[in-house]
Amino acid sequence: MTETGTDSKTDDGAVPAEAPGEESARAGVASVAALDRAVFDANPDLVWELATNGTVRRTNRRIVDVLGYAPDEVRGRPLRELQVAGDDGPARAFSAALAGRAGVYRCRMRHRDGHAVVMRAAVMPVVVDGEVVGVFASSQDVTAAVEAEQKLREGEARYRALVEQLPECVAMFAEERCEFINPAGAAMRGLGYTPDDVRGHRWTEFVDPEDRAASAALLAEVAAAPEGTARAYENRFRWPDGRRVEVEGTLTAVRLNGRPAVHSFARDVTVRRRVEGERLRAQRMEALGRLAAGVAHDFNNLLAVMLMAVESAAAAVPDDSPVREDLADAADAARRGRALTRQLLTFARRQESRPTTFALNEVVQGMRDLLRRIAGPAVRLSVDLAPDAGAITADPGQVEQVLLNLVTNARDALPDGGAVAVETAHADGDLRLTVRDTGHGIAPDVRPHLFEPFFTTKQEGYGLGLATVYGVVTGVGGRVEVESAPGEGTAFHLYFPRTAP
Repeated sequence: MTETGTDSKTDDGAVPAEAPGEESARAGVASVAALDRAVFDANPDLVWELATNGTVRRTNRRIVDVLGYAPDEVRGRPLRELQVAGDDGPARAFSAALAGRAGVYRCRMRHRDGHAVVMRAAVMPVVVDGEVVGVFASSQDVTAAVEAEQKLREGEARYRALVEQLPECVAMFAEERCEFINPAGAAMRGLGYTPDDVRGHRWTEFVDPEDRAASAALLAEVAAAPEGTARAYENRFRWPDGRRVEVEGTLTAVRLNGRPAVHSFARDVTVRRRVEGERLRAQRMEALGRLAAGVAHDFNNLLAVMLMAVESAAAAVPDDSPVREDLADAADAARRGRALTRQLLTFARRQESRPTTFALNEVVQGMRDLLRRIAGPAVRLSVDLAPDAGAITADPGQVEQVLLNLVTNARDALPDGGAVAVETAHADGDLRLTVRDTGHGIAPDVRPHLFEPFFTTKQEGYGLGLATVYGVVTGVGGRVEVESAPGEGTAFHLYFPRTAP
């Protein structure tokens, strides 16, 4: 018989071979153990195994780096002791796992030193024979990523708030289409326009036709350039209401949703450039005025000597002498020359002025008959005086000269007849005097030179009429505006500071 003992050997001393099932079971246990070590010990994430009552069965050593605890310090502790008060994320994730549902959750856990750690955890139930016997979680510290995301959101919010309130235009274009524009940029198109009215439209839809080719080329150049490349630009934009505005700004190459885009910053400089143009014109007029005053003064002295000499010669010539008529013509020419110098001095505002306060309507009314004679029989002259027009302070004689000059110009613009209207009105604290005609209008290339002395489009004339108008009106603190288009007539609006009578 064979003795029974712990050493199971055959009679010949050999160890009996294992049954095939026992060998598979041992291999399976070894595989599970290896997998368990890989999941817990080699996993770069913080791994948890929880009992169904919510206590920690075990964690890997990653917990030391993430939460500051050793694995033994948390074993057997309820999970709720490790979560930040008020954060129910871990409890919700655990309850879902007990119900058999896996999910990914974000929650806040408490570090050993007390600060909060934001965790992203994949939580899943451990099921054996159809029953949940525990909960497994693999978690990562995403605190830095969450803080960066929060800072990015705050930065975007600050940027958006700043951009939304900027008075300049800020826009983004991708593939030439507007992806973003702030309210100020949309409002540049006209009253009532919003960003929704502009988004999706092409860049060149806004650009004046004369500038489209160059503008499109610049936009394409910036879009293809390395990120951060910036180019200054100037453009003229044509809006739906027909307005043409001038803008200047910067185009910068950026990325938008991973694709090349262009960031545009622009401001409307139409008013600024008009003011700059008016200032330059005023400076030029002032310089010309000084020149004209000097020439007129010297010329007037020469004419005075000439007139005295002609008059003396005429007095010494017998009445029946044929020379007497020539001397009379010479004297008449000298007198016309002196009248011309007076216009020059008026333009230059160097002639002695005698300002008084008077009702403009009375001056216009007193000149009605003279104006009708100047207009001529082929021109219909109408006078419309507003009862509340009021009074101004100026030299009445100079104002009369201004009115004569404007009506004369209006008549000359009507060689085939037409209508001229003289009007007064009370306009926002000023007194407006308007002379309007139905003539051929003023060509665009002529308008910039209207008030320059010695500039004229007439065959005859000195080119001082409108220069005198400008000098008189601006000399009393007023301004002159011109409304004209080829074929649609012309209106000169003179605005005088209104004075209490």
